[in-house]
Amino acid sequence: MWKKVETGIYQVGDYSFRVRMMVNGFKVDQTFDTLPEARAFRDGHKYTSALDVHASAVVESRIKKAESKTFTFGDAITKYRPLSAKKKGAIQEASNLDLLSRLPIAKKPIYMIHKDDLLEMFADIRSGKYRKIRENIKKPKSIPPASDATARRYANLAQAIFEVATKEWKKIDRNPFIELSKNERPKDGEARNRRLQGNEYDLLKKQLTGQAGVAITVLVETAMRRGELLGLDWKNVKLNDNSGSAHLPKTKNNESRTVPLSEVVVHALNSLEGKREGRVFSGLTPSAMQHKWVDARAAIGSPDLRLHDLRHEGTSRLFEDKHLDVIEASKITGHKTLSMLARYAHLNVDKLAKKLNAPALPSAADDKQDIYEELIKLDNLRTKGILSKAEFTKQKKILLEKHNSSI
Repeated sequence: MWKKVETGIYQVGDYSFRVRMMVNGFKVDQTFDTLPEARAFRDGHKYTSALDVHASAVVESRIKKAESKTFTFGDAITKYRPLSAKKKGAIQEASNLDLLSRLPIAKKPIYMIHKDDLLEMFADIRSGKYRKIRENIKKPKSIPPASDATARRYANLAQAIFEVATKEWKKIDRNPFIELSKNERPKDGEARNRRLQGNEYDLLKKQLTGQAGVAITVLVETAMRRGELLGLDWKNVKLNDNSGSAHLPKTKNNESRTVPLSEVVVHALNSLEGKREGRVFSGLTPSAMQHKWVDARAAIGSPDLRLHDLRHEGTSRLFEDKHLDVIEASKITGHKTLSMLARYAHLNVDKLAKKLNAPALPSAADDKQDIYEELIKLDNLRTKGILSKAEFTKQKKILLEKHNSSI
């Protein structure tokens, strides 16, 4: 049911206002949520038709500002979701967007958001009180605060939303994050160094059976990321009697890699039932895997152990148990820089002490060490911006070819 409110404006239902008019021989038909928006649109088109191009640009700018006044950060989150759905980490980011939409800042128009609002948003994220807790889990008496690294992850997502709202949607003139100093942004926090302790690994394997149990074994043995593991397809897996390989066509850093599989992994994968086609872990979704993990760690009394800690564990074991060098290890883990590889390798001090009494490295190992040192220098030059990404990749390839020819 339409009801004429003003010239060219009709109310449709309780909350919609429709502008219908003719401008320079063209029909204009647009619906808005509020009467002020409808008026701004109508009047703007009237003025535009009578003004020169410069005055028209001013009017158009005013119209956009009027429309943006009701566009909240929550609206921006909703509008951003289709873009987020195209990303590799879409499932996890959807959950992060849900949390941002629960924050008080989500109700505020984005053109009114400034530094103080962002700082308050960081505090709300750190408080942990907006975190969603599973219904089948007993709510804790006190909610633990979020870490700096967690706050930074949400801050980066919010910044990306504001960036799109500025450059693509033209809803605001500037990203409010530019008002923040480096010290006001959430820090990365200390690198996590949690590894499996005592008999945690054996206890976890008793709790996690079937595909989940096999998945844990593969994660520790290969240092794969969870997404890489759950996306593994049988057509990309080759198994022999005591070794094999798994090709990962899509990884986090947009580069494919092939991971060698140990005898332990081969036996674990061979224990899986069902046809060898499609996804290897067809019965596990990221959510199902996380729920099983949370239940298992609670059952063994290790509530602080995270599934991603197994990547740290696996990376460390490549050095301690497999005695690989950094070049060989990075080929398996997929780390693109030595600094990131170092964040995941947390070597046991007692094992390092035993190595001090080991015989000197033979000449072949010395050659590897020289290449390792050259690679570190290249990595430092890239980090400082002296070497471009393309040049770094080229020099790294030359060094790796030299390494492969020496072994």
